[in-house]
Amino acid sequence: MALLFTRASKSTRPLCAATTLTKDSSHYNTAAFSRNFSRATVLSSSPPQTPSSTPSPFNIWTQIRESKRSIRYTIYTGFALAVTAETTFWANVIYAKWFAGEEDKEKADAFLERFSEAIRGYRARWIVNYGNYWSKHLWGL
Repeated sequence: MALLFTRASKSTRPLCAATTLTKDSSHYNTAAFSRNFSRATVLSSSPPQTPSSTPSPFNIWTQIRESKRSIRYTIYTGFALAVTAETTFWANVIYAKWFAGEEDKEKADAFLERFSEAIRGYRARWIVNYGNYWSKHLWGL
């Protein structure tokens, strides 16, 4: 297939049966190319591509791109809302920890205390669940 698209700089001979160069310009004769395309594919050196029997690995972005428009935009909207909420939360944590003024210091301290309690509670539950999983399910005990 590479032979079909190379230019002959010193010669005006046809590159193959499908393409010919005109004498007055270096452009391809596209009519000859389109008429003889089937013959050119027969003359090409590369074998035809066969579909792979193994399925491609799961890719979430490919699945979203290939979905219907309404589904795709619903998923994009959900991502945007989640990112907005996450960004707002962490901006509030950063503000409360380092940039809160004297008038907002009490609200910032209460917010950080609730945040610390949530982290401690999550860690306590996570450690218990992690231990249960490894002791019961993985090792079969």
